[in-house]
Amino acid sequence: MSSSCLAEHFGNYIALTDGETAVLEDIESTPENLSVDTIITDQDERTNDLFIVRSGHLISYRYYGNGERQIIQIYFPGDIIGTASLATGNATSVVRAITDVSLCRLPRERLGVIFQEQPRLAALLFALSGLNNLDLVDRLCANGHTNGKGRLAHLFLSLLTRVRLGSDQNKMAILLPLTQIDYSDVAGLSHIHVNRLIKEMTASGLISVTRNRVEINDETGLSELTQFENRFERIDSSWFPVASDAA
Repeated sequence: MSSSCLAEHFGNYIALTDGETAVLEDIESTPENLSVDTIITDQDERTNDLFIVRSGHLISYRYYGNGERQIIQIYFPGDIIGTASLATGNATSVVRAITDVSLCRLPRERLGVIFQEQPRLAALLFALSGLNNLDLVDRLCANGHTNGKGRLAHLFLSLLTRVRLGSDQNKMAILLPLTQIDYSDVAGLSHIHVNRLIKEMTASGLISVTRNRVEINDETGLSELTQFENRFERIDSSWFPVASDAA
């Protein structure tokens, strides 16, 4: 097994060559350990780095003029933080650790070298960014066209598919250290409404929630509350270039 979380994540979609694995392991060779509540990037600040999550959990969010917050993404080990900033040069959101975390920096300049020297890794990174954007669009549509339970059901199913990558496909639990205020800021609901909905979903046997864990008891029942499609199940790699070190 590779020592790289990114290699394990990428390996869900393509069989990495030894050279590709070595590149990814080198990126993660000098992790930084940061404590809970550390701000990794601040909204609109200039940033030169992407970050690879080796361990722990983070959230990204934007503040609006009225002081309200919208959580955009929840990050797990193997995720890449900051791809949207490649287009602007500035961080597009606040990124904050919600547990102790271990991160590895990936400077833009080094990413440029990967695009030159490892075209298949670059293609996969590009495709995964597209999947993440599509998942966010799906959640946006769910928030706009389903009721509160449907919004939460879509969130839980989306997160479940991500934590299943590279692990037991029958896994039904999500380590999710969010507060009910966090849930409300993801789903666009008041925290009082979220509290009531979670109690109702728990009473009906759909989920079980503890402080840092969500257990999915009825995946089919959740699916019936929302139109959900597993965006992370596969990637069309038919167009990918040949690995630079392929035989």
